[in-house]
Amino acid sequence: MAVRLQVSINGTVFHARLEENPLNAQLVSRCPLTLQMQARGGHEYYGRLPESLPQKGCQMISKTKRNQISYFDGWNALSFLFRDADISPYAVAYLGEFEEDAASFLETAGGTVTVRLKTDTAEGR
Repeated sequence: MAVRLQVSINGTVFHARLEENPLNAQLVSRCPLTLQMQARGGHEYYGRLPESLPQKGCQMISKTKRNQISYFDGWNALSFLFRDADISPYAVAYLGEFEEDAASFLETAGGTVTVRLKTDTAEGR
């Protein structure tokens, strides 16, 4: 069963479905969590997490897609993608995807956003 998060970006609420893996279990256990995320590379917002998370057992990807959520252990960073990108030769852990089109919101959000993550217990979605 996929994990569901409520993700508030500058006060606008989105929902995300996360894969079942040890990294996401650790991320969810730290919720609620507030991060400052910065635009980077013309395709993503990233924010450093307070602690490093384990990537073992995660699907690793180099071709990222808009509305995906990923984690890069080199920077200990959570990333929200707002444009498709090929980041080869690097790879990131695929965590999940937004249910709504958060990418369109992020494309015009400015250089820095405040993100609040919390578990979503709403049923029927």
